[in-house]
Amino acid sequence: KWSTGANWSGGTAPANNDDLVFAGMSRLNPTNDLWGTGGAPRGVNAITFGASAGAFTLSGNPIQPKAGTYFYVYNEGSLAQTIGLDIMANIGAGGLATSWHPKVGDLVLKGAINSSRATDTLIKEAPGTLVLQGSLAFTATAPGLQIRNGTVVVDLAAGASVTNTTLLT
Repeated sequence: KWSTGANWSGGTAPANNDDLVFAGMSRLNPTNDLWGTGGAPRGVNAITFGASAGAFTLSGNPIQPKAGTYFYVYNEGSLAQTIGLDIMANIGAGGLATSWHPKVGDLVLKGAINSSRATDTLIKEAPGTLVLQGSLAFTATAPGLQIRNGTVVVDLAAGASVTNTTLLT
């Protein structure tokens, strides 16, 4: 559980809008049991999977990128990392750009990203592969999905769907 301080470096559970770092070879299926202010999804500034990280699968309550900032997801290691929780992009003020950086190992998104703002964009960076297995839905006017480096796989067999999304390469 994310709320258990002993599961985190420093012995303290993450605060709202913290950067989250997942490393090591134990507790590979952490569950987000935290909520943000007023019952909103927990705010997260960035997620990093360390170079020596085992194959993590994140699940549980949805998260919300910190309002008005880039939301980064990094995979510094060689193993695939899975995010199985929803990312609530359409909550809060300002636009959102989610920037995905699978350097060597893949990043697998099983949760949904939904946005109703015209300024929201999912940006794929770094040479690795981003595998979409959840739903990706933007407004009809949003920039949508930008692939700047590497590969994006839309896994329809796993239930992935992409709606109202413009692909920019």
